[in-house]
Amino acid sequence: MSFIRILFLFILPPVAVYLQFGAGKHFWINVALTLLGFFPGLLHGILIMASTRPGLARRENFGDQTRQTKGLTRVNQ
Repeated sequence: MSFIRILFLFILPPVAVYLQFGAGKHFWINVALTLLGFFPGLLHGILIMASTRPGLARRENFGDQTRQTKGLTRVNQ
C-alpha cells in the first residue's frame, strides 16, 4: 500500500478503498460500514486493502488478450 492510501485509510476509509478498487462493490460496502460507524469501515478497509495487491481489481481485458486472475486463465470471447 502506498503512503497516501494508508493516510486516507485512517482519515476517510472509503476514499482509500476507492483509490485502490474504484467505485465497485468494495467501495460501496465500505461506505455503508463507515456510515454505521468509523471503526467497521476502517477494519473493512484494512482487511480489503491488505489482502489485494493494488491494480488487480481494476485490471481490464482488451480484445482477445489473455489475463490471469488468482491462478485462472481467462480469454475474452
